[in-house]
Amino acid sequence: MKNASSYHTVSGRIFFRRFRAAVLCVSAAALLVLSSCAPYSGEKISLSGNVLLSESVSVCSGDPRAVASFSGSVSAKAYCVMDADTKEVLAAKNENEKLSIASTTKLMTAVAAVESFPLFDEIRVDRRAVGVEGSSVYLFEGEKTTLNDLLFCLLLESANDAAEAIAYAVSGSVEDFAALMNETAKRIGMKNTHFANPHGLYDKEHYSTAYDMALLTAYAGENEIVAGIMATKSLRLAVTGKNGDTGEYRYLSNHNKLLRMYDLCIGGKTGFTVASGRCLASLSEKGGPCKKRLAVMTIDDPDDWNDHIKLSDYGFSLYSEKELLTPLAFTRGVDVTGGEETFVEVTNPEGLCAMVKESDEIIRTVELPFFLYAPVFGLDVISDESYAVYASHYVGKVTFSVNGAVIGEVNLFPKKSVAKRREKSFWEKIIGSFQKQKQQGS
Repeated sequence: MKNASSYHTVSGRIFFRRFRAAVLCVSAAALLVLSSCAPYSGEKISLSGNVLLSESVSVCSGDPRAVASFSGSVSAKAYCVMDADTKEVLAAKNENEKLSIASTTKLMTAVAAVESFPLFDEIRVDRRAVGVEGSSVYLFEGEKTTLNDLLFCLLLESANDAAEAIAYAVSGSVEDFAALMNETAKRIGMKNTHFANPHGLYDKEHYSTAYDMALLTAYAGENEIVAGIMATKSLRLAVTGKNGDTGEYRYLSNHNKLLRMYDLCIGGKTGFTVASGRCLASLSEKGGPCKKRLAVMTIDDPDDWNDHIKLSDYGFSLYSEKELLTPLAFTRGVDVTGGEETFVEVTNPEGLCAMVKESDEIIRTVELPFFLYAPVFGLDVISDESYAVYASHYVGKVTFSVNGAVIGEVNLFPKKSVAKRREKSFWEKIIGSFQKQKQQGS
């Protein structure tokens, strides 16, 4: 009985010591999380799911006085120059005034259609789309085509018959497609816009603003399909008849002269009606590894080509290239569970630069798990040849943002690998347990 009592006493001591150690570890971890907030002003720590550590810190407090206002003359009744990445307005006039926007409407027609209908499914041109007034590619009833081909007709030749053919194919009617356009407008933040048709022919219930249309232009440029079509200068399209007969072609030429006049222009849309005057949406891009895109919208502008070049040049003049993070510059330790080692450092194998303004406040956000499960595969086993395979297995990331919009991010990887700890056999555990009890008893 004495031996049994001694055994239970020793076991109780071991349990208490292990419990106290666990409590101390948890307390230390909590203190570590709280102390990590101290060095950073405005830093945010959030825990969720797999105990994810997320912290944000300002790495560059911009000077708001550093941006000079636009002082040039512009002929437009309304205009808006927008950073297409952060959606910041760089210059504007009457940007929130509701006005007729003519065929720049077709940017929304393209976006709404691409997001709702298969690109290469066969479409039979509805008879109601034939002979629509204004710009046309002379579609004929029953013509076999696809959304892809109709989009080229829509955005290059500004074809009103293509706009209605799209509406009937996607939604069954012009009215229902206009409802889809308005739903899309609301979703992307166009608050002072209402569409009544897919082509922009005058209707008192069809209007937008320079701000909303700049926002739409930026959004359209984020869609690879729409962006690729907007950037196309000319194209030859095969025409397929009702019975599948071929041999005829349509030759399309983009009405957007900025694609030929301005080297930085990568897309946009023209428009004109008597009610709206000349309207123009343009998207331009500047930079090498670090790129910046600008969206410009002018309404009722008799000198729109030159004004867009002037406004875009002004916008780009505000930006300069900044290196946000050099390769391997960021390091942070992460605990490892079940590994031969209990800790590993993570880093960024790739660097990051961006085009920013002197006035920009840049926020850096780091997201990492509190721990990793072994085995951990690190950069020491990732060769250049296999990097593409491992690139999707990053363990965290560093994100940089301006005005809440992400301007770039890099992935974080463990610096070295950590093997999984070998589990002891049953007999090894028994022997180890007796050895510990012997040490405790002595």
